[in-house]
Amino acid sequence: MREIKFRAWDKGEDVMLDDICINTDHFTDMLNRVFKYWEDTLEFMQYTGLNDKNGKEIYEGDIIRILYPDWASQSPDESGEYKLSIEDYKKSISKVGVVEFYVGNSIAEYGLNFGGYSDNLKEGRHGEKEIIGNIYENPELLKEK
Repeated sequence: MREIKFRAWDKGEDVMLDDICINTDHFTDMLNRVFKYWEDTLEFMQYTGLNDKNGKEIYEGDIIRILYPDWASQSPDESGEYKLSIEDYKKSISKVGVVEFYVGNSIAEYGLNFGGYSDNLKEGRHGEKEIIGNIYENPELLKEK
């Protein structure tokens, strides 16, 4: 069973509050009280139970770059130069999505929203997953999609 924990974006202070753990015998009741009390101030995001390629915990609202290393590699031109910088090349063989909770195939799960369609976030489903930011601190990263 995965660890149940949260982080929250403080809308008033524009800061991320990490590692909000709720350990109680009355988990659901406590969680509902916390969310109701803070709903105007905090935006809660739950830990998905997955980590990215660097071991960083993936939460709802994270912006993830999926790198597909099995896609065709870049070849140098006649002069030996590569046409794309390494960053532009990575963008060309990757997709950027936002982690969100959704219902797919009659199962509620965490997925990646690629701006119009969602896909699940299960291990082995995609190439390398890397957190590159989140929707509150780095909304400009969504323009890369």
